[in-house]
Amino acid sequence: MEFLNPMTPRRCNSYPKKELRSECATGPGAPGLPVPYRPSTGGQAARGSRRMDAVNYWDRYEVLVPLLLLVLAGFLNTACRAPQRTYQPEMDPNRLGDTVFLHYLASVPVVSVDEGIRAVLLLVADDGHRLKSYETRYESLRDRGAINPRWNLSPGQVLNKGTLAYMLRTVCHLPKSLNELLAARTGWGDRRNALKVCIHEGIMPYGLPHEPVKGGELLSALTAAEENMDAVPGQ
Repeated sequence: MEFLNPMTPRRCNSYPKKELRSECATGPGAPGLPVPYRPSTGGQAARGSRRMDAVNYWDRYEVLVPLLLLVLAGFLNTACRAPQRTYQPEMDPNRLGDTVFLHYLASVPVVSVDEGIRAVLLLVADDGHRLKSYETRYESLRDRGAINPRWNLSPGQVLNKGTLAYMLRTVCHLPKSLNELLAARTGWGDRRNALKVCIHEGIMPYGLPHEPVKGGELLSALTAAEENMDAVPGQ
C-alpha cells in the first residue's frame, strides 16, 4: 500500500476505494488530474471550543477562589480567637483580699486571664496585694518574662492551660527544654512546650494547651508550684 503525504495533491486513481475515485472523477477537477488535499477543520474547531471552555472555567475561578479564601480567613479568625468568659461572679474579685480570693477561686467554673495573673503573682510578688488593676498586674508578669505581649491577652478571656503553664514555668525558673529554646526565636509552640515541662515536673496534670483552666485546677497548680519553689534553694 502506498503511503502518501497529506500535504501533496493526490490523483483520483490513487484513492484506495472505488467510490472515492468516482467522486474525484465527477468532481470539479478533470478525471485523472491532481486534486489538492484539504484536511478537515473540524478538529481545529473542537480544540478551539475546548480552549474557550477552559478560559471560561478559569474566569469563574478567578472570582470564586478569592471569595473562598475570605470565608476561610474569617472562619479561622473566629475559631482561633480566645473565648471570653460568660460566667459572672456574684462579687468583684478585685475587692477581695488574697485569702478570700483563693477561696473564691475554688468555686469558679472557669478562670479568667485577670484572675490567673493575680493568682500567679501571689507566688512571687511581695507587693502583689498593692497591684489593684489588671494593667499593673499584667506589666509585672510581663517584665518577669512570664507573659508574651504577642498573645494579646485581655482580662475577660478564658485562661487556658498553655498560658498558665508558661507563667508557672517562668516564675518557678524551670529549665527550658530544647523545643522551648527553638520556640523562643519564633514564638510557635511556646505555651505547648511549657505545658509539657509543667506536666513532667508534676505541677500540672495532663491536658491540652487550649483547654480552659478551672478554679480547682488553678489552686492545685499553685500549690504544686509553691512546693517546687520551696524545694529549689534561691527561689
